[in-house]
Amino acid sequence: NGRFKEAIESFKIAIEINPEFMEAIAAIGEALIKLAEFSEGLKIYNQLIERWPEYAEFYSYKGICLAGEKRFDEALVSFDDAIKLKPDFVDSYANRGSTLRQQNKLEQALTEYKQAIVLDDKNSDLYFDQSLVFSDLGQIENAINSLDIALSINKNSAEIYAQKGLLMLKERR
Repeated sequence: NGRFKEAIESFKIAIEINPEFMEAIAAIGEALIKLAEFSEGLKIYNQLIERWPEYAEFYSYKGICLAGEKRFDEALVSFDDAIKLKPDFVDSYANRGSTLRQQNKLEQALTEYKQAIVLDDKNSDLYFDQSLVFSDLGQIENAINSLDIALSINKNSAEIYAQKGLLMLKERR
């Protein structure tokens, strides 16, 4: 778990010194997400939204916490709130895609990833995640094509090459 707990303690000291230190409060939330302590992270993001409702990122992180707790419908609402504040917020579309995939709403997930790619077509992670949805749908060739695009952006990703290899094995069956 890295030094996330130590980092949280350091951020707490910063907040004691300056209670309005928004970035330190948000960093605690991010550390809690990395520790998979979603209910605690949710409390942080609810506080942040109450104090600074204009930041789309806080709604997106709240959605990640809700999805982590398997509260998928609430998570989708939170991602929508982020998109309302910041319509070009790529992460919220990707997070919607991930959440919909977890619910096995694959066509909807694919739509979200496609929208994220429209907004950021140089992000290999988006193509990788899209490939997972194509694979889930049994569209192996489309999945491989997505990975080829990901590799054209990021030639040094072992994860992308491995996923492509796995799909090629699946395709041969």
